[in-house]
Amino acid sequence: MTSVTGMRSWTVVLGTALMILLSACSQDQTDVASGAASPAPAESPDVPFPDASRAEPARVTVTVTGDLSLTWEGESELRIVTLTPEEESANIFSVGFEELHTTITDGERFRWAFDVLGAYNGAGTYMVPAGGGQGPQPGGLETGLRSSAFLLHVTLAEGVDHGPPYTEEELLSATAYDQVLQDCTIIVSDDEATGTVDCPELANNEGHTISMDVTWELLGP
Repeated sequence: MTSVTGMRSWTVVLGTALMILLSACSQDQTDVASGAASPAPAESPDVPFPDASRAEPARVTVTVTGDLSLTWEGESELRIVTLTPEEESANIFSVGFEELHTTITDGERFRWAFDVLGAYNGAGTYMVPAGGGQGPQPGGLETGLRSSAFLLHVTLAEGVDHGPPYTEEELLSATAYDQVLQDCTIIVSDDEATGTVDCPELANNEGHTISMDVTWELLGP
């Protein structure tokens, strides 16, 4: 569901994050790099998906350790998608930051998100299986989309204070930890009011790994 400002299902192309950050690409690719949820199609001639994407203010804590270390705590807009058609294997539950966030170090920004596909049924515990983001896995949609989780981290040149897209001079580095090496556990309450994300091991395409823990609490109207 804008070039790094929205998210569709984040399971498609995070390996192209650098290219997407540098230019305004197609909507689907842009959404993947963005880490914020954008609506799936409201209707399809074959499967009638309701438009169930919403932005919610929330209190969020993010802790990342490993080859990348960062801690962020504050209020943020979360993009939440809950698509629950009659065919359970086609449902989608996604949560993530609406925007890139600045970390405690100037010039560093990050975004996190996850998708649970084909399993969501309200409050409970869900898994993003190891292998998410890396090819076919049980429980994925027949379209080829997979449950996934990721953290996108970018480093910008000094003085860059605008959102994407960035020039090559402005964007010093961009990496997506989008390969799920150990199962991620997602726990969510009724109406997605609170939730936790525990990803013990996410890797980027260079083999660097992190663990990521997230908690959120919706602030309500």
